Amino acid sequence: MDDRYIRQQELVNQEKLANLHITIIGCGAVGSFTALSLCKMGVGQLTLIDYDKVSIENLPNQFYCEDDLGKKKVDACSEMIRQFDRQIPIVTLSRSYIKQKLEADVVISAVDSMDVRKRIWSSLITHRKVKLLIDPRMAAQVIQVYSVTPDDPSSCKSYESTLVNESETLEERCTARSIIYTVLPLAGLVCRQVAAYANEDWIEPALTLDLKTLSLLQKGIQA
Repeated sequence: MDDRYIRQQELVNQEKLANLHITIIGCGAVGSFTALSLCKMGVGQLTLIDYDKVSIENLPNQFYCEDDLGKKKVDACSEMIRQFDRQIPIVTLSRSYIKQKLEADVVISAVDSMDVRKRIWSSLITHRKVKLLIDPRMAAQVIQVYSVTPDDPSSCKSYESTLVNESETLEERCTARSIIYTVLPLAGLVCRQVAAYANEDWIEPALTLDLKTLSLLQKGIQA
């Protein structure tokens, strides 16, 4: 085992983590920090999908700096990751997700559109290649992570009930959508689920936290 992971060797199955291929769809706030965190954990391979470019309003809550302005997010994210690990295989796809076939072990749906979530889910249940879907959501100061195993009918049914119409989602004002102290714990929860998968531990299907009141919620949000 690489000595760089010595301080976490009793926390996660490093060998299995090193053999995982993870696809992150959306390299914005949650996606960019999740990509970096997974690299630091020692994941084996990353595929990054995003059509967007880095703009000035992205700097406070996404893993980018001023030198990245105007770059494709997948390229900027890959370049930053390379500063921490020059060897990790990274595939970058600068495009919107329509309904392309997904074959990674784990897919992270770090998108802000319910319609895109539905397309991702439709692809997963059609091709049956992905072992775990992680769907992080954020609305103002409330964060949530859904985790679903496509081969488990009860898990699928529960997750599908959260895929509401776009008109039913909680729409925040553009000045109240995201702040760094909600982004970081959400990315951390996503990585926690990946570690649980690598350890073959129980994976909580829904984790929801209101950071304003510091309370766990019984029911989720649609964001």
